[in-house]
Amino acid sequence: MDMSALGQWTAEVSFESLLDVVECKPESVVDRISPRAIMWIHTDKDKLVPLFEAQSMYAKAKQPKKLVVLENLIHEDVYHERRKRSGGNSETKTRGAVRS
Repeated sequence: MDMSALGQWTAEVSFESLLDVVECKPESVVDRISPRAIMWIHTDKDKLVPLFEAQSMYAKAKQPKKLVVLENLIHEDVYHERRKRSGGNSETKTRGAVRS
């Protein structure tokens, strides 16, 4: 693919976008998602997004809902393979937890 056709892209965040992120309060609407199903996939050693945030959202949501907590993984392990630290294949752990 000819990437020059895409033009120059820069990783910039506008002030308006930043305000939207700061003002976003999903916990104020999570109870209105039902009857649609919702699932959180989280890790127990996540330092970027603490587990209590997913647990709080889960507590406020109505059924059907599911919270999957992947043990001995950090946030990035869900996206990038870390066999030695996570004690196994993180993709396999994620798939197994979601299916259960």
